[in-house]
Amino acid sequence: MIFAAILGLPIALTIWVAILGKWQRALWMLILYVPFGSGIALMMRPNPFGSLLKDFLFVLPVYAVFILFHMREFRNTRIPNPISLMFVLLAAVVLLQTFNPSMRDLVAGAVGIKVWLLYIPLAYLVSAMIIRAEDLVGFLRVATAISIIPCGLGILQFAMSSTIGYGETMTLFYGRNAAAATQNFSTFQMGADFYRIPSTFSFVTQYSGYALMMLAIAYIHQSIEPHPGWRLFAKIATGVIFVAAILAGARANFLFAPMLLLVILFLDAKLKRLALWLIIGPFVMITTLNTVGLDVFTIADKTSGLVTNYGSDLIIPDLIKSLVNSPLGQGVGMNTGASRNLMSAAEIAVLPPMIEGYYSKTIIELGIPGLIIQLGILFLLLFYGLGIHQRARDPMSRSCSAAITGFIIVMAIHSFKGWQVDLDPINVWYWILVGILFRLPELRFDKLAEARKQAELEKRNPQGSRRRRNQPRRPPGPVRHRR
Repeated sequence: MIFAAILGLPIALTIWVAILGKWQRALWMLILYVPFGSGIALMMRPNPFGSLLKDFLFVLPVYAVFILFHMREFRNTRIPNPISLMFVLLAAVVLLQTFNPSMRDLVAGAVGIKVWLLYIPLAYLVSAMIIRAEDLVGFLRVATAISIIPCGLGILQFAMSSTIGYGETMTLFYGRNAAAATQNFSTFQMGADFYRIPSTFSFVTQYSGYALMMLAIAYIHQSIEPHPGWRLFAKIATGVIFVAAILAGARANFLFAPMLLLVILFLDAKLKRLALWLIIGPFVMITTLNTVGLDVFTIADKTSGLVTNYGSDLIIPDLIKSLVNSPLGQGVGMNTGASRNLMSAAEIAVLPPMIEGYYSKTIIELGIPGLIIQLGILFLLLFYGLGIHQRARDPMSRSCSAAITGFIIVMAIHSFKGWQVDLDPINVWYWILVGILFRLPELRFDKLAEARKQAELEKRNPQGSRRRRNQPRRPPGPVRHRR
């Protein structure tokens, strides 16, 4: 610990000075860090500080710098007032629930507050940061480029598990933490072993959610990228991310990965792209599954059964149980995994079992008032998102709004089963995408479209385009004056 502090303090000071000089750097560094943050936290266990690194290095410093020195830039944010009001109401309910008599651990309650509220302001900061369409392109280039590392590593881990063994592979990557990262090396039998893959994250749920989220981000990138090389890279990355999402070890992604792409393509209404993915998507999915020995029909049968069982055995009963047992809530952190990790065994023993559904969790921690507010926020995000998409006339802007709104829709459905919005890295990127969504109506994509058109002309006729660029301009002729 002493060595880590001696080594880490200069790094932290360097990061804080960089953020003090320009607050936008924090968001760039944050999106570079989040694909690896939970993996770093895994290596630091049992020290819990690893899970808070991104907050102390990037999130809290950028909030402080922005509030102290750049509040005038808050006028650049475009989050609608009704949504801001709902955020204020949510914060009020969360803080009120910290005084709930059922609360047994103040530290766990503080973690619950962090999970509920800490990352929402990122929507405002991103909305203030992205002023031009070119800013968005740069942001997406970084996100897509860095995604190749977790997704490529995840595919490699699956391939190695199929050849040299699951336990051997995971132990090679994670050492003594291998069992914790893989839920004690759990697998599913689907014609062959289907492994839980953590990649650069601390467990499969984070990695599978990351791959799912990156499908939407890579789609936005390829839709607005003006440079042909980067656009080709984004298209290839989309395919790699799709394969990674399928092989992440989360059975839910068999359903949600194709669903997300179909919802985005339907909203975007690009018939050629939709037709292409309706052909390529199933081909890539079936080929990937057959390559690793998984049986497509077994997966289809078990996935349909999983959906039915989740609905009848878990989702609906858990919602009813939460409404009956916790109509006024039990306090923040009481059903949050990160909070329970800080509780003693005696404290956990008297708590009810964990419930996975996000809406059920909301009732348990915030009661029915909290659920109403959360559903209100979700309704307003979808209402404004669909409105922004309907009013958008620029094709690039429509692709962006289609991807973000589609992601919000799929996350709303996914939240019946789990709480991805609470977990790294979706807890960060969800609000980043919300900030981008509300900035879209003011972004001008005409320069990007012109640059893409020019690149296509140069590709078709490179000599002519080069000649036009190198041709000197004619000097202006004499000015004629009328008498």
